[in-house]
Amino acid sequence: MAHSSTRIAAAIAEVVAGGRFDGFSGNCARFAIALNHALGDVGEFHIVDGGHPEYADHVLLKVGDDFFDADGASSAEDVENTWDEAPEYFGEAGEEESVLRLADDSGCMAAPLDMEALEERLREALGPVDAPFGPAA
Repeated sequence: MAHSSTRIAAAIAEVVAGGRFDGFSGNCARFAIALNHALGDVGEFHIVDGGHPEYADHVLLKVGDDFFDADGASSAEDVENTWDEAPEYFGEAGEEESVLRLADDSGCMAAPLDMEALEERLREALGPVDAPFGPAA
């Protein structure tokens, strides 16, 4: 049994609202990696590439049919429509190491990000897989 998309999106919203975070300069990749670890490494990393020779524009985590980043859940169509121009590539990115290399991970424009602390906050917000989620009856 896995966490629902609704639960994952709610956990992301809780964590992002509760602390300083931005997705610039590779933090989107770091966020996707921390989220994947918090979920038990069940996702696939995907990138959006607008044709930059040195880095990808964005990294997301695909779980089931949904794509997750610090903004929450999106469909594939939503991701493709987010960009001003159609991305040159939107698809699988490989493993963690590849994702960090593909992202602009210099960190110079990003807020400092402690991936272990982020992973722990996501894990706490997600709760146990079998815990009930949603409004109380």
